[in-house]
Amino acid sequence: MSKTYDVIVAGAGPVGLFLAGELALGGASVLVLERDAARGVESPFKVAPLGFRGVNTLTLECLSRRGLLHTVFPADKTNLKGMMKSRGGPGGKGGPGGKDGPPASTRLFKKTEGMQFGGHFAGMFFDANKLDLGRWKYRVNGPGMVPGPTTMATVEAVYGERATRLGVEILYGHTLTEIVEGSEEGSECVKVEATDTADDSTKTTETTKTFCGRWLVGCDGGQSIIRRTAGFHVEGSDPKFTGYAMRCDITNGDKLTPGFTVTDGGLYIAGAFGDTVYLMDPDDGAFDRSQELTMEHLQTVLTRVTRVPEVKITALRVATSFTDRCRHATHYRRGRVLLAGDAAHTHATFGAQGMNLGMGDAMNLGWKLASVVRQEEVAATTNAATNGVTNGASNAATNTVDTALLDTYDAERLPVAAQVLEMSRAQSMAFLPDVFGRSVRSLLQQTLDTVDGANLFMGLFWGLSQKYDLVPATDPAQKHPLVGLSAPDFVLDGKDENSADSVDSPRLNHHLATGHGLLVDLAEGVNASLRDLVAPASAYAGRVDYLAAPDVAAKRGLQAFLVRPDGIVAWAVDDRADINVDALKAELARWFAF
Repeated sequence: MSKTYDVIVAGAGPVGLFLAGELALGGASVLVLERDAARGVESPFKVAPLGFRGVNTLTLECLSRRGLLHTVFPADKTNLKGMMKSRGGPGGKGGPGGKDGPPASTRLFKKTEGMQFGGHFAGMFFDANKLDLGRWKYRVNGPGMVPGPTTMATVEAVYGERATRLGVEILYGHTLTEIVEGSEEGSECVKVEATDTADDSTKTTETTKTFCGRWLVGCDGGQSIIRRTAGFHVEGSDPKFTGYAMRCDITNGDKLTPGFTVTDGGLYIAGAFGDTVYLMDPDDGAFDRSQELTMEHLQTVLTRVTRVPEVKITALRVATSFTDRCRHATHYRRGRVLLAGDAAHTHATFGAQGMNLGMGDAMNLGWKLASVVRQEEVAATTNAATNGVTNGASNAATNTVDTALLDTYDAERLPVAAQVLEMSRAQSMAFLPDVFGRSVRSLLQQTLDTVDGANLFMGLFWGLSQKYDLVPATDPAQKHPLVGLSAPDFVLDGKDENSADSVDSPRLNHHLATGHGLLVDLAEGVNASLRDLVAPASAYAGRVDYLAAPDVAAKRGLQAFLVRPDGIVAWAVDDRADINVDALKAELARWFAF
């Protein structure tokens, strides 16, 4: 142990890698420890089809704001065909994945003929053609609006390359085994042990190493070692199902109904991805990880769930099991240890919510923790000057640092996770193969078939409805309806946001790639009182940028607004006469003091 990092991240999955990049963007030194020595890129669970992951609007916005949207969804990459071809799903007529050309996630949203797949709830599709963007006043059509599919391998490669480019050190084949010290309140650093596994042609060797960081973030999955060893309290609900995903050869596969099918024995998904079959067995999670996963067991479950005994597995290539267990940590920080992604919350894979929820954690936490790191550096320098210390006083005491900004991570993300877990439990109930499940599905289908119902579910699953409860630092009564929402990705050159030629126009999101905050001025003339607050000579230079955007065509009545590094609006005003400079100063001090 020769170096103290600002932050150690446990886990090099999508959440850990993206978070590491965010921290480095904010100036922190970061070490990522990942147990998988092979990086998992060629793992069948990270490439198509088992590695498919849905990316919702909020995650697409994250990618757009960091200049990664077209890297994850390159323009020369055609859409993934054949995805859930039945029942009008993507790959079928009108589905965003059904035609060649640039991925839907990089195009404008537009309505089509027939049914346009917008997602599903408990296997019941909702039609994106029913989407009414007018229900979300501040939503702007553009790249990053339409959810789309990618793979775990793709996002890990992109996020890993970005993190490395920003100076993050990633050690693969290092399993974090223990928090040696520093998990308690008042600690000045966190010391961890990790096992370094090395393979050569003749043997495997393991070496225990010690690493030290001022902060530790567990992004090490649902079985998180960090969560357990740091003593986080977890609560939630037990599973109703054991789920299985497998790639296999079967006989009489044409006897299975394509798509999502609920039977008297459970649920299965067939015909979506070629040789891939998914099963949901209502055994209250009794089997999951309790014994070896054999072809014989899978055959038994296949017959029981599908109720089609003629279907036989003749060859099994790969399989895994999972459950719909829903649990979450009641807090995401204990002293200098934090949690993000599946380490903070676990739930079923229904509706492609897991990676998106974790990405939201990373985007929310990264800039805040980086700000606290910068604050500690200032405190250390001040202490060193005061005490005559010449070694940099690297161990600035936590007590000298205001963690109020970091505390907002819990306050903002816990309610989002709670809502996702609620939706996961509701889907489990709808999947039940009994009269209660059938009744729930019937009512849900009737709701989804309506315009109001489709918009309700797209608002939830796409993330259009997500809003943080941000109370103004000065007068709570003056809270603007845009505060707490994702910033509108305005077209800055005056083009109609709904026209095809606006896709390549300069947009607001492009100005967030630095990881700075953004003070947006939509007035016809420059407002010097706003500009000067974040001018190069101001206290916020290098942390908040000023953007004059007078050419926005549809301003939604806005005059000016302040955007956090994660793209969330912290202050807004509709009328120039209503600009309260003191209120804006209070928000700048609240979010951008360091």
